[in-house]
Amino acid sequence: MKRETKIGISILFLLSLIAFFVWREVLFFSEDAALKVIFFDVGEGDCALIEMPKSIQVIIDGGPSKSVVSKIVSNMPFFDRKIELVILTHPDKDHITGLFEIFDTFEVEKVLMPEIKGSESEKSLYLKFKEAVEKEKSQLIFAKQGQKISFPGDIYFLVFWPQKDFVSNETNDFSLVGKLIFGKVSFLFTGDISSKIETQLANENLNLESSVLKVSHHGSKYSTSSNFLEKVKPLIAVISVGKNNYGHPSREVLERLEKFGIKTLTTEKNGDIKIKTNGSELIIK
Repeated sequence: MKRETKIGISILFLLSLIAFFVWREVLFFSEDAALKVIFFDVGEGDCALIEMPKSIQVIIDGGPSKSVVSKIVSNMPFFDRKIELVILTHPDKDHITGLFEIFDTFEVEKVLMPEIKGSESEKSLYLKFKEAVEKEKSQLIFAKQGQKISFPGDIYFLVFWPQKDFVSNETNDFSLVGKLIFGKVSFLFTGDISSKIETQLANENLNLESSVLKVSHHGSKYSTSSNFLEKVKPLIAVISVGKNNYGHPSREVLERLEKFGIKTLTTEKNGDIKIKTNGSELIIK
């Protein structure tokens, strides 16, 4: 066979291979049931956008500044200015600040948040946020363990924490913990819970096992315990983190994640992390 013919066949094969993967992704995500979760790079803070079938969007936390709104706008259809559900995990500045701007930009249908009892930390922000919810006339739902919120396409969100009548002086321990489930794929959101709450959850009869774990408290050494990782068994761990003076993400947490063979991504290094799924496969952007 001539050298030119061999080269031609090789090029044709390569182009066919590229076309296969391009069309595979197009077909994969053109399905109406596709779901996308974007963990935004907001610096030292948390903000995630969940895009579901039928143009349903859910926001989990709002980051430390109003700048996240431009990211949300750029990832939604230009004609869609409605957020079906905003979830506030807890009222710390690095999780709540951007949500105020979201109320000014979008129509927010429902808000899910913990009812803070016994904690004085960030209380003024918590009360201010409740006022913003009332002004927006959004339906306010206080999160309690056992709640299930259903969405079209057989997608649902289970609330694992906080327990009813939970009281603490630590705002982080009120963090709403919930699992987004779509087919065989699931995402566990943990806010800023400590290893103390992780242990309590691990000791209860809860199905914590999830495909993707949003690592608690930006990778703090006081969270993401080995016992918790054994229960969750994630394939992928996402750490929302930016430049900070706290040592986040800690060496201890990164080593634990590596020990468990978990693929770890951080917004500080990877920027916005987009994970798409059809309920059985995951593709990371």
